[in-house]
Amino acid sequence: MSPLCPLSKSNLLSLLALVLSAATVAAQPAAEKDPRWLRLDAAVRRGMAEWEVPGLAIAVVEGDRVSFIRAYGVKELGKPQPVDLDTVMAIGSTTKAMTATLVAMLVDEGKLAWDDRVTKHLPWLQLFDPWVTREVTLRDLLTHRVGVGGALLPAATTLDRREVLRRLRFIEPYAPFRAQYDYSNLMYTTAGEVVADVSGKGWEDVLQSRLLAPLGITGAQLTLDSLWSPENVAPCFCCDLVGRSVGIADARPGTNVTMPHLKKNGRMQVIPWRRYANIGPAGGELSMSVRDMARWVRFLVGKGVFEGKRLLSEKQFAEMHEPQIPIPRENWSPFLREEPAVHFMAYGLGWRLNDYRGRRMSSHTGNVYGFHATVGLLPDDGIGVVVIANADRTGLAPALVLSAFDLHLGAPEVDWSRRVLTAYEAQERETQETEKRLTDGRRAGTSPQLPLSGFAGTYFDRAYGEVHVTAEPGGLVLRFPGAQEADLTHWHYDLFRMSLRGPMAYPRFARFVIGPDGKVARLSVEGVADFVRRSPETAVSATGR
Repeated sequence: MSPLCPLSKSNLLSLLALVLSAATVAAQPAAEKDPRWLRLDAAVRRGMAEWEVPGLAIAVVEGDRVSFIRAYGVKELGKPQPVDLDTVMAIGSTTKAMTATLVAMLVDEGKLAWDDRVTKHLPWLQLFDPWVTREVTLRDLLTHRVGVGGALLPAATTLDRREVLRRLRFIEPYAPFRAQYDYSNLMYTTAGEVVADVSGKGWEDVLQSRLLAPLGITGAQLTLDSLWSPENVAPCFCCDLVGRSVGIADARPGTNVTMPHLKKNGRMQVIPWRRYANIGPAGGELSMSVRDMARWVRFLVGKGVFEGKRLLSEKQFAEMHEPQIPIPRENWSPFLREEPAVHFMAYGLGWRLNDYRGRRMSSHTGNVYGFHATVGLLPDDGIGVVVIANADRTGLAPALVLSAFDLHLGAPEVDWSRRVLTAYEAQERETQETEKRLTDGRRAGTSPQLPLSGFAGTYFDRAYGEVHVTAEPGGLVLRFPGAQEADLTHWHYDLFRMSLRGPMAYPRFARFVIGPDGKVARLSVEGVADFVRRSPETAVSATGR
């Protein structure tokens, strides 16, 4: 999580001034007279100050009507341009429901079945276990029960989508097949490739023709190329844009875009947009405005019907919102673990499912560094809510979804923003305590067995290919294929702490293993891979072969 620190008085006043002075837009005049949405408007304003969110947009759909839609704040911290209803922001993993919907449409047409074996459509696909390769189905991919991780493979490299999936055969499973919920972007990327294979065109093209165009969504940006020149975008998801600062003034002319923001060292900072097309169907570069997202939510509230036309059968819509695998409590959002109104949580097909005040609830969050989105539905009560914000991992978005639900239901009002913030702050304290325990266990006065130059060299893993370790004046630096760099800081003995250069450090321990010849034999990076050191004679390009 991003650090959560109390607002200083100066920061609070500055942020309030920005929020209150920025244009606030309402598309439905009736919302001005509805006391429910006046209270929601007030909750948004309070929450933005509490969470230090520079810009946000929200829409509430009741039946087939947008009851409330507004935009708040600014596109870039410290700049006056206001967010409006057509301002584009990244929507992250809320895209997973769109990919599942495309599968559902093809199921309606008899071109796919939920329980099709994946290799029926992608015969080239191989997972680490040949039996799992043979048995894995579309339903498995869409319910996070395959047990394949590898999250850093697309996030820290510039490998394209097909090459990332080709290397799945080298990634050992994190969990047994079909035994537990294990969230995986790469499995959704695989499902998107099935959609592309069956449709005869790329996932982005299928999304545009089968979903976005029929819903009248005209402002969606499927890739970053229409928003930014390549030199103004970080080259991979975890990468930084070295030696260059970017603002909305650098966006392509005529675009209505906002900058992403991330809190680091207790201060909200502007960061560049970043490439993530290599997981596209799982929440890559797709960006939309709240006006367009409201059309998507109308389709969802209509259970597959939009403006009187059925685009998805009620049967397949219902299947998507049926629990497929339970989500353990430790994987729940921290503010829901002790919430008396919530008793269970499961994953459906593209949706997290739980009960809320005795009703069925479907929702999904989307985090891309610098942005957060949440879409929530009470499918039996005819209400859907979308919130998108230009601040990273803010709990304000899901808090506002619950606030809107309470107002729709006439339930007792809860200060969800404060409740969620309190839970996030408690989680941050737990993280700090864990870090303190690690630091307390660090053995002072130790040194590596070799000089830093002895650890330098080329290391190889079949999934990641070649990585390079260099000894530089500041210490050891690890470079992944393409773009990502990480600092390796000595911890104790031959153990180092890896910290990615970029918006999120993703700290992991890296251990060098000395061989019988007194030289480094392997580099084991916690939760990533075991890299074998290669001699200059055997080093090869990063092909994964």
